[in-house]
Amino acid sequence: MISQAYIGTLLQQVSIVKVIGADIPLARHGANHFGACPFHSQSEKEGFTVSESKRFYHCFRCGAHGTVIGFLMKFRKMSFPEAVHWISEKFALPPPIDERGFRLAKEEEAAAVTASLEAATNFYQRQLPTAKAAIAFLRSKGISGQTAKKFRLGYAPTGWDSLRAVFGSDYGETAAEAGLVIQGRNDRYYDKLRDRIVFPLMQSTEKVHGLVGRAFHEPAKKGVPESLRTSATALTTPASLIFGWAQASRAIAHSGTAIVVHDCLDVLALSQYGFENVIAVPCGDARRIRIKYAEPILKKASKIIFCFAGTQAGFRAAWFTLADILPFVDETREVRFAMLPDGIDVCALLQIERGVTEMQQMIRAAVPLSDHLLQHLCTLHKMGRVEGRAAALKAFMDLWESMPESPYKQLLHQRILTNLVEGIELVRSTSEHDQLLIEVISTARREAIIMSPWVTRSGIDRVNLCWHIRAAVDRGVTIRVYTDVGFNQERRRSASVGDLFSDGSHAQLLQAGAEVHFVRNVHSKWLLRDDSLLSVGSFNWLSASKSGRYSRQEISAVHRGATVPAQAQQLQAELRARIVPYKDL
Repeated sequence: MISQAYIGTLLQQVSIVKVIGADIPLARHGANHFGACPFHSQSEKEGFTVSESKRFYHCFRCGAHGTVIGFLMKFRKMSFPEAVHWISEKFALPPPIDERGFRLAKEEEAAAVTASLEAATNFYQRQLPTAKAAIAFLRSKGISGQTAKKFRLGYAPTGWDSLRAVFGSDYGETAAEAGLVIQGRNDRYYDKLRDRIVFPLMQSTEKVHGLVGRAFHEPAKKGVPESLRTSATALTTPASLIFGWAQASRAIAHSGTAIVVHDCLDVLALSQYGFENVIAVPCGDARRIRIKYAEPILKKASKIIFCFAGTQAGFRAAWFTLADILPFVDETREVRFAMLPDGIDVCALLQIERGVTEMQQMIRAAVPLSDHLLQHLCTLHKMGRVEGRAAALKAFMDLWESMPESPYKQLLHQRILTNLVEGIELVRSTSEHDQLLIEVISTARREAIIMSPWVTRSGIDRVNLCWHIRAAVDRGVTIRVYTDVGFNQERRRSASVGDLFSDGSHAQLLQAGAEVHFVRNVHSKWLLRDDSLLSVGSFNWLSASKSGRYSRQEISAVHRGATVPAQAQQLQAELRARIVPYKDL
């Protein structure tokens, strides 16, 4: 039994406003806080009062009244020991005297829930071989039977109470404690997962801590969520909500890198092709990967690569995830973002020719957090105006203040502020130039322009450029390539491979969906993405890189500042004025 002295001390040291305010919006008026009462319908906004000094809450309409412990018991449905234990952990207070007994009780409860989930998992696994539609769906995504077995996939039948065959007379209470069933009208229970492919959530112990049921019929039924997750509070920890953790945690610890995706199917597909450090966060907020999932990942990995769909929704999800991960980022942790081409998912990408190579390249070319942040700010706000730059600066400062104090925080502050005003970065090596070129094409929202006096087949093939161009064109981006007519005529006359028509590079670019224009007497080399990035320098973007005794220093300056829109407009006007037809010598 927990002593009254301990309870009294607990109530004095805990902020009742913080606890209740985490669940209910409260507004301060004078010494008290007010909000809508959660304990009766048609609540009035000012009817619910929370007093920090008196350590209680009270509703003047329904009469609900109590301490912070009573609130947790009534609102969160906790038992008395659970509420006391939760508060002591939340506010880092000494545990109650009967902590050992409480933990033993929790361990017994967790063991019972684990046994129920294990029994359900085995049942669902036995149903999968006879579920023809589910198997056809998995095959269409390129998932093999061996992979399904490795991750213990199953199938939840269409029946309302299929799990009754597993639990018998304990179907209601026992299955409910494991989050496997839902109590409906007239206190009748029914299975939570029905006609779904089932993905077990397992920690490093490989014990099942939860199940995710994914709908697979296409087109999706209106109003039916794509994924549902069982809810067993006795087993809920951040790591227990991650799919693939048991299979990937060792590879993540070994490599120091975690690749985080949204869909369980992506984990399966990537695992088949040797990507062993991939995990998924299913059933979370569709707009983001929440903070609570970051903690266990960062304990294993010093580098996280978040992979999102290249859609508007994907970019929004990446932005919200960036905001959530910032409080964990310092110089010891690296965060990057990889955006898939619009209209294609991981499973589809891996099944096409060179798809595995493209996925590897996308992971390697993932954009650092600082670049992703800067790009989003420049895209979201009109950087050609003082008002737009001011709004971008405010948005950044709101995020920046959430970061822990560190050298990385100070350097990020310096870089973003410098670039929002007028910043310049230098790119030196061939690999850095190639990575910048891929970034520009892959992240462009409206258009990307490449001014390259020389265009060769080897220059295009070096980074598999046409694949990236096709992906950008497919999502509505215009890609324009400008090249000097005189250089190409000279190549046709004297070079062994001829001009860009002879070596096939012109046909490749057109087939990928790019526009190719010839200009007269333009020897400059530059790169433009929308109105947010301009790179000017000595590197010839679409020709073969020089190596050995022919290698040379080539540097490009990358501008991401407020003057990019005006400079870009002027450069494009000059190019258009110099467009000429291509004629043989």
